[in-house]
Formats: sequence, structure tokens, C-alpha cells
Amino acid sequence: MMKKLNILTLTLLYGVVLQLIYSHVISINFSYMGYVYLPVSMMQLLFAYTFAVIPALWMPVIITRPSQVVYWLLFVMVYVPAILVTVHTLPLPLEQILRFHASLFLSFGMLGLIYKVPLLSIPSVKMPAACFWGFIFSLSLISYVFIFKAFGMSLSFVSLLNVYDVRSDYKEAAQQSSGLAAYLISWQANVLNPLILGYGLKKKKLWMTAAALLGQGAIFSITGYKSVFFSGVLIMAILMAMYKHGKRFGYFTMAGAVGLIIIGWIAKAGFGSLIFSSLFVRRILITPGFLTGLYYDFFSSHEQVHLAHSIFKSFIDYPYSLNPPYLIGSYYFHSQEMSANANIWADGFANFGFWGLFIFPLLLGFILLLYDSVSEQKDLRVACLLIGIPAFSLTNTALLTGLLTHGLGLALVIAYLIPGKRETETVLSAGSLENRQWDKSA
Repeated sequence: MMKKLNILTLTLLYGVVLQLIYSHVISINFSYMGYVYLPVSMMQLLFAYTFAVIPALWMPVIITRPSQVVYWLLFVMVYVPAILVTVHTLPLPLEQILRFHASLFLSFGMLGLIYKVPLLSIPSVKMPAACFWGFIFSLSLISYVFIFKAFGMSLSFVSLLNVYDVRSDYKEAAQQSSGLAAYLISWQANVLNPLILGYGLKKKKLWMTAAALLGQGAIFSITGYKSVFFSGVLIMAILMAMYKHGKRFGYFTMAGAVGLIIIGWIAKAGFGSLIFSSLFVRRILITPGFLTGLYYDFFSSHEQVHLAHSIFKSFIDYPYSLNPPYLIGSYYFHSQEMSANANIWADGFANFGFWGLFIFPLLLGFILLLYDSVSEQKDLRVACLLIGIPAFSLTNTALLTGLLTHGLGLALVIAYLIPGKRETETVLSAGSLENRQWDKSA
């Protein structure tokens, strides 16, 4: 019980500092981007904090299943901001905001019920470690051939503050290339390189770490996607949070989120710099929740799309000229080039209203249960690292897009193929293969 109270306290602290930096830094310096601040009554704040904090009582403090990494990322980066930021950004009646917050609360709780469901019994594949890593590196080599052929080879330095020209060039080139190249670049950046990087860091294999970082650098210079640049940071953060087999994962996650906000505040107050606040606090912690509110605001008063832009486009007429992310970008940010990608709750509401807030988390819950089931006999840290970047993508993309485009489906397949933790592992080293027993303490 004490662990739950500690997480509850950290979540409350996170909510307080999140609201403070939003009201005193983000809304003041980024109001031109739509980050408005509307004062609210004490009763509204009380309701908001109640909905935001109560899930801390059932959040898994100790990581026992790899998909709990996904659940934690959604809690910190989407759920809590969607409650505590939207209360200040949506000019809606109290009853309508309460209906939105209560629905998110029930939906998030429903998603957590998968950890009460026994794992599925799925026959395993006995793939030798040498074959597995041969497959991973062969797949990576093929991916790079397609990527460099479609987009060229680039290792030029791209400033984080000046990535939009690079993104524009990439999108133009992607439209002219085969769809396969675009998929491969996402799978390499979100699944294969993070797997190689995480394993290299975990096993202290310098050449694997360097190869993965070099690959991410090349992909970042081609795409300009900040998520690719920061993937190494996220992998290392997950590794640190998994210290002592994930027994303090919840503490590290909440404390890390609070720490990011405090550092952003110090950078602004002490040095007058908004870079850290913009990159880490605004973009990572605030924007997913902020956009969730905009989707709710728009599709509460406009026609919902019922996946007519996606898998049902052959059966249902799509009512708009722009897909939902560009529709929201055009409506709220006055730019048809702005893609306001959002998460499963935003996308769910855009498609089916309040029903969508439950349908898509239910689908995600099944996928996560499947991932946990195929990972049952695998090294927990490797399974967590493998799903880390696809999990991050779920904070700002639709579920179906995350499953196919951003590599969640590929991560599921690779998790199934990873050699079991009790098997003899063939460890790759520069220029040779050396055999040793799996480190059971890992």
C-alpha cells in the first residue's frame, strides 16, 4: 500500500508542476501556436485532479509484463496531460468537460484490466540466437539498401530547431518513392535500430551501439523526425527505469517526468532558454494531451469519420477533404501543411465519438496481451526495449497507423522470434561469434 501512496504522491506532484509550467511558461511563450490558458474554478480543478491522480492507485509499480511500459508512457504523456491541460484549453461547459474526463478515466481503467487477464498459451519458436541476429542484421541491411536508394545517403548535421525543411523534402521524396521505402524507414528507426541499440547497451557491445546510433543519425538526417533523434535517450531511460528488474519502474518514470519539467523551468528562469521546455515538456509531455482535447472539441460538433479515411474507405464516404490530422491542423492552426497527429483516444473519438474512446483501447489491450504472451519466456528488459519506441509512437499516432507504419506489429513478430532467456545465447562480437550461457541475473 505504501508503494501505491508514493506513486499517488508523485503523480500529484507531476500534475502540479505540469500545470504550473503550462500556465507560466508554455501558454505565455507558445500562445501563438494555440496553447491558450483559460482560468477555471476550484471545483473544476478538483474534478480534474481527481480524474488525473486516481489511476496511480492501480498503476503497476513493478514491471512484470513488457507492455506495462506502454501503459506507463500513455499515462504520463497522454492521460494526465489530457485531463490537466484540457481543463485550461477547452472553452466548453463544465458538464461537457466532465463527460470527456470521465470517459477517459473509464477507458484508461479498462485498458489496465488486461493485467488481470492470464497470458495466452502460444507455441514458441526455437530459433538459435545466431539465426535470430543474422535475421535482424540481414533485414536491417535490406532496409538500408531500399532507404538509401529511395532517399539518398545522408549523414549531415540537422539542427533540432531547423528540421521542418528536411521533413518537407522527405515527405516530397516519399510521395515519389515506393510505399515500401517509407515503411522500412519507420521500421528501422522504431524497431530494428532500438533493438540493436538496447541490446548493445545492455550487453556492453560497443559496435552494436555504434551501428544503431549511426543508423538513427542517418535516418534523422533524411527525415528530420525528432522522435528518431531522441530514441536513444528513451532507450537509455527505459534501461535505467528497469534497474533491479523493473522493481522501481513506476518511481523512476514519475520522477523522471517531474525532473524534465523542473529542468525546463530552470532553463527558462535561470538562462532564459526555451529550447528544453519546447522540445521535452511542450512537445513530449503536453502536446499529446493538448491535441486530444482539440479532437474532442472538433468532433463533438462536427461529423465523425468512422474510419472512412482508412480501412472503411471503400464502404463509407469520407466527409472532409483532409485526413483528420491535417483537418485539425487546418482548423486550429490555420495550416493545411500542419499534421496534428494524435493518440488512440483522440483518433477513437474522431472516428466513433465516445464509443471510440473504448473501442480502440480495447483493441490495443488485445495487442498488448498478445505481446506479453509471446514475450513470456523472453528476457524482460529486451522485450521492454523492443516495444519502447512503438509505445512512444502511440502517444501521438492512431492505433492502426502505429500497428503497421510505426512498427508495433513488427515488434510483436520479433518478440515472438527472440530466443528464450534460458537458452544458450550466441553473442555477436566484432568479427567473430562467441558462445556463452545467458546471464540469468540480467
